[in-house]
Amino acid sequence: MRSLNYSPYAPRPRRSAQLVVLWMVVFIGILVATWYISTRHTEAAAEYVDKLLRKKLHD
Repeated sequence: MRSLNYSPYAPRPRRSAQLVVLWMVVFIGILVATWYISTRHTEAAAEYVDKLLRKKLHD
């Protein structure tokens, strides 16, 4: 059990390399998914964007 006297100046424990790799894989996966959705479904999304913009312009 750690002591209750925690100092912010004490050396911090190192993060595991596996955790860092996991976060990088998740981040890159999100970037790839965003790229895929934005490039492959442009035509389908354009209809909704037009509807939303026209509605906001007329209101």
